[in-house]
Amino acid sequence: MYKIITDVNNIEKKQWKDFVYEHPDGNIFQTPEFYELHLHQTKYEPVALFVIEQNKIVGLIVATIQKENTGLPGIMSSRAIIWGGPLISQGKENSVGLLLSAYNKSVKSKVLFSQVRNLFNTDKLKNYFIESGFSFKEHLNFLIDLKMDESGLWEKVNSKRRNEIRRAEKEGVIVKELDGEKEISDSYDIIRRVYSRVKLPLPEFDYFRKINEMFKEKNEGLKYMGAFYENKLIGVMFVLCFKDRIYDWYAGSYKEFYNKYPNDILPWKIFLWGKENNFGIFDFGGAGSPDVEYSVRDYKKKFGGATVNFGRYQINHKPLLMTFAFFGFKLWRFIKY
Repeated sequence: MYKIITDVNNIEKKQWKDFVYEHPDGNIFQTPEFYELHLHQTKYEPVALFVIEQNKIVGLIVATIQKENTGLPGIMSSRAIIWGGPLISQGKENSVGLLLSAYNKSVKSKVLFSQVRNLFNTDKLKNYFIESGFSFKEHLNFLIDLKMDESGLWEKVNSKRRNEIRRAEKEGVIVKELDGEKEISDSYDIIRRVYSRVKLPLPEFDYFRKINEMFKEKNEGLKYMGAFYENKLIGVMFVLCFKDRIYDWYAGSYKEFYNKYPNDILPWKIFLWGKENNFGIFDFGGAGSPDVEYSVRDYKKKFGGATVNFGRYQINHKPLLMTFAFFGFKLWRFIKY
């Protein structure tokens, strides 16, 4: 008999972390550390539910509620994002309907919609999602196999992209892991400018700084990787590391240095860093719907990764308000930026 627990205080943290770490699809976004990261953030609220059988975790789901403002604007921007969940023990897939039902009840008064961003194949769970009111949409991603030798990795990179990486190296651009308060502060400034330009919300600087307070293991948590030209930081990638995976999270560069190709050399050098540190996969973090033109997909595709279509699930908890929220978000972007 399955039991659903919604209070994390009734869950042993070690058992939670061990479950995620030992699960074949376990990922950083379903860890207790990622949950705790959002506990004291004004724009975020974490939600976690667990399936228990005979006092053991056999399934869980961690979501993050996001709001850009308080009051009515906050309601109109409220959504819950689930990265890489739920995680279910093999043979316990029949618990998913119970878990999703409890999840819907726990968040439906707080958010307009929930979106599940799949990091792995969920075909065995798909019917449970549909029966629980979720719809499925195709969504692409690219995965780089870091277990391949360097020459094999290089051959898979598009020839134009290889030329741009060579040009960056010829210009003297170097890539290294950032260290020290100034370098990390400068890296956030680059990301902030990019997100301001494209009119998208971005967490505060303190949010990123706290991640590595949560993750203590070597090569686990957030890594700041920077491209330098003549000792000036010109481009950055924030990547999350967990188990054998590196997740592309936030990235950007100064437009005036595009001709030094920081956006081309950074991923390549991170692939090599990942190989040196025994990571197996670089996850590019999404490439959009296959039916919609997307320049970011074209950019990521040229690094030669395997194309996967794990898709996304979404449920609208307040369908009528969703219509108003669409226009409300456009207004928010106009006012904010």
